[in-house]
Amino acid sequence: MVWTAGRWASAGHRLIERRRYGAAGQAFDDAAKAFEAEVGRDHIWTAYALSRQAWCYLQVGRSAEAVALSLEALTIVRNGRPDDQELISRFDALHKRAVARHQLPEEATTWLIP
Repeated sequence: MVWTAGRWASAGHRLIERRRYGAAGQAFDDAAKAFEAEVGRDHIWTAYALSRQAWCYLQVGRSAEAVALSLEALTIVRNGRPDDQELISRFDALHKRAVARHQLPEEATTWLIP
């Protein structure tokens, strides 16, 4: 049910406000799964949940997973909204950030973890 997926996404935002990025990432994972079940894997709502999950994973040092999630979200947006360059740019920026973070040596990123 989309309403349930939206509740998980809202929970993720509340957890981000509290700087509970790991828990927020899980909430966005739940939201992405629920959105996928309700509206499909290629829907923009699923892409948003995946991108927010990726952002949370970056905050807790899970850069490899963030790279995969952000690329999946970017692909959904590119395929679903090919004329919306502003939206594509925002998703692309997150993906590039994830890739850059993943390529750093681990000791260079440990200070980023709250």
